[in-house]
Amino acid sequence: MGMVRYVGMNEIESMSYFRYWGKAEKDGTGYHLLPYHCLDVAAVAAAWWEEDKVLRDLFVRACQIEEQILKAYLLFLLPCTISVNLMCAFNLKQKSLYSV
Repeated sequence: MGMVRYVGMNEIESMSYFRYWGKAEKDGTGYHLLPYHCLDVAAVAAAWWEEDKVLRDLFVRACQIEEQILKAYLLFLLPCTISVNLMCAFNLKQKSLYSV
């Protein structure tokens, strides 16, 4: 196995996916960067999963897989659904926030 390489904040912020926003105010005054929005979506999904036993059991019965496996899929896939935010057309909805 290779060595783990730690990156600094400047290097992280220069990564291409930090150029995209996931959520923005209509007037362009505020925004939430896409990586952080994805983390928020996963966190809300995890909290929802733990709190709503009825809906959780419904999902488990409908999918017919183990609860922990389904939870892992959902916590991975839900943030992936917002990958549409990577499209230029989506980010151009707020031209003041879009940088090429």
